[in-house]
Amino acid sequence: MRETTRPLKDFYESKLGKPISDSSWYRVCDCLRGTCGEVTKENLEVYAKMRRACARLPIQLSEFIQIWESVQTLKNSNSEAIVGSQFRKMLTRNIPSRIPDITFYRWFIRAGLNFRKRNEYTPEQLIPVTVSAWCWYLRKSKER
Repeated sequence: MRETTRPLKDFYESKLGKPISDSSWYRVCDCLRGTCGEVTKENLEVYAKMRRACARLPIQLSEFIQIWESVQTLKNSNSEAIVGSQFRKMLTRNIPSRIPDITFYRWFIRAGLNFRKRNEYTPEQLIPVTVSAWCWYLRKSKER
């Protein structure tokens, strides 16, 4: 392994919460280069959050791109805070399945948040919820 990627691998493992093999690391790098153009701490952190949320779900590159674009749209939104009801509408527009209320609330709980329609959340807080929603949708669509 090239020494220049060692700090990035260590960072990824810390965000993922477990060590990975060199071959897995190369696959992660290839996936991120194909999707994002380069491997940075920012995209490694998002990818680690996604992998934790979708631990048992094999994700194709095209599916990862969907999730990545949704997360980037959220991160690049000009708002400093997003109201809960507004976020739910946005998520419903992007995910073409009806999301049960209990499932929606569970995603917030896993992210360490309580969902309230009138509460404001930062885009950064909503990233794990967005990733969980996409993973739920992908898992559901593969079961059909």
